[in-house]
Amino acid sequence: MKTWSLMGCASPAPSDRRPSAQQLWRCAVAPFTAVVRFIAPEPIGCPPDPPHVSLDWLLGLSLHASLCVMLARLMPGTAPHADQVFWLGVALLYFPISVRIAAPQVARSERIWLLLVLAEATFALKALFDPTGFVQFDEFQHWRSADDILTTHRLFVRNDLLFVSPFYPGLELVTTALIHLTGLTVFAAGNVVIALCRAVFITALFTFFERITGSARLAGIGSLGYMGSTTYVMFDAQFAYESLGVAFMAVILMMEAETAARGTTLPRTMVLALPLLAALAITHHVTNYFTVAVLCALAAMALTLRLPSPMLAAAGAVATALGWVTFIGNPTSGYLGPVITEGAQEFAQMLQGHVPHRELYHAEDGVTSVPVWLSIGGLGSVLVLCVLLSFGFLTACAAGRGPASGRTGWYALQDLLRRRCDNPRLLLVSLLALLWPLSVLLRLTPAGWQVGNRMSAFAFIGVGLVAAFGVARFWRARAQWTRGIVAGFALALVAVGGMINGWGPAAVRTQYRVEGDALSVDPMGIDAAAWTARWLGPNQNFVTDLENSALLLTYGRQHIVTLPDAKMTAGLFISPVIWEGLRDAIRDRRIDYLLVDMRLSTQPALLGLFFQAGEPDGLGLTPLDPTALQRWDGDERVNRVFDDGWIRIYDVRALQYAR
Repeated sequence: MKTWSLMGCASPAPSDRRPSAQQLWRCAVAPFTAVVRFIAPEPIGCPPDPPHVSLDWLLGLSLHASLCVMLARLMPGTAPHADQVFWLGVALLYFPISVRIAAPQVARSERIWLLLVLAEATFALKALFDPTGFVQFDEFQHWRSADDILTTHRLFVRNDLLFVSPFYPGLELVTTALIHLTGLTVFAAGNVVIALCRAVFITALFTFFERITGSARLAGIGSLGYMGSTTYVMFDAQFAYESLGVAFMAVILMMEAETAARGTTLPRTMVLALPLLAALAITHHVTNYFTVAVLCALAAMALTLRLPSPMLAAAGAVATALGWVTFIGNPTSGYLGPVITEGAQEFAQMLQGHVPHRELYHAEDGVTSVPVWLSIGGLGSVLVLCVLLSFGFLTACAAGRGPASGRTGWYALQDLLRRRCDNPRLLLVSLLALLWPLSVLLRLTPAGWQVGNRMSAFAFIGVGLVAAFGVARFWRARAQWTRGIVAGFALALVAVGGMINGWGPAAVRTQYRVEGDALSVDPMGIDAAAWTARWLGPNQNFVTDLENSALLLTYGRQHIVTLPDAKMTAGLFISPVIWEGLRDAIRDRRIDYLLVDMRLSTQPALLGLFFQAGEPDGLGLTPLDPTALQRWDGDERVNRVFDDGWIRIYDVRALQYAR
């Protein structure tokens, strides 16, 4: 039966418009089919790169990087719109270089050079934050350890800022050796060492990726993707032991992959690997543990797949790690154990709904927040990474089957499930990408954010390479420039977003902030600390707030007393009266001087703590009472020996003998 419209055309009857069961089924499974097609493994064809370097692109982008660094750092942080100009310069730094590195058929040497340009340009962003001295809290810790080696000519000298630092003196040994050869200062020599570390790291990572994938393009994109780690631009560019540790780690992984590919004899392998494994063992604990875990997992995987196994390299890594830990007495158990345990417990409680998640893009003071446009960039980078990882993960895993088998796509994944794999290193690195979602979730907890942030340095070895497979699958041919621009934008957003999520607004130097790490280091605090070394002499027993402790230990070479009870430490500054318990603490711990910074009464603590972990809850959320800070003026046995208007130093030695 037909009905007729006003125009005289036939239209189907109402009964004919009913969808069939087959149409309903297609509509129901369409989303599932689209997802399967999106994540389905596909072979990545990588055409050979040309042997010649394009000098116009190379020189042009190198000059472009220099101009972008100048744009980002030229404007003072206190100027209007300084933060927008800074992040614009960072975005312009990454975008064109990302497009060129990700493009098909670019010379291998050009990709390496552009990666080195990016590595050193991002280091310049950190170094130019304050080009006259160290300002990050971790840098002060290792500066003091290096200075102790230069002064005492001994290792393992106590460090009040980080007690575990002297037990891993690899960075300090390299730096002090350079100082003895050149006569440089610790600051200058440290920057030279870290700049070289970044060049070694990115070159070794590129070579490692290239060896396990067989493609310079995938290696270049993977190394660029690694720069999206939250630790890359700032944390691993500090004068700190992880900066050297990750360089050793990359070289060890590169050497192991090269050895396996070339079939080098085992004795020769150990002659090359053991010194590096030993150097890593004495440089950084966490990086060493991760490297040992990767080599052991690779050996176990190779044995399971009935392939040549790097058992000797894994055994050497375990032996050097255990040997050093046994020699120094395993100080990391009391240092790392509580952090990991507390983070895991709080993460489990968050999943159960017992504790609220950490508020993102807000400082611990509860007031300072990240601008909306900056938080959008940080969240956007996470979303882009999710897309790239879902698009490239199964493709990267399937590539572990190896092209020689002739099996690709889902068939290659079936072979992997049947323990048929020709490239266990690529498969293992791809599986490392699964650590990244866990690190993101850990960052949602107040206690676990530090663990999640540190995991980023290692998870991104897998994340960068899997993202490279996703980009290569999306941008297949050189002529697809629209896709190339999209891919370059995605990679640039990942890198800039990693910097936002890792460094954030603190990347732009502004006015002084109370207990704000690098933002709290200013000439006033430095001058006060240097005055103590000149007029009071070194190694006096001081108690003060967190940031002034770092300055006193380095510029002043003083000894910082840490009371067992953090509430007692806070009581020395916030108690309205001087009660007997405070005098007992001064006498028992032989405290010589108190440094009181009156600026603590002007702002809350930016990072949530004034003095030390365990201080009264909520203390850092409001400025301190100025009257309480000045109450030591009322004790006739206490002398104020320094006062510059804000910072005051009190001599409390007479209280050590008072009864």
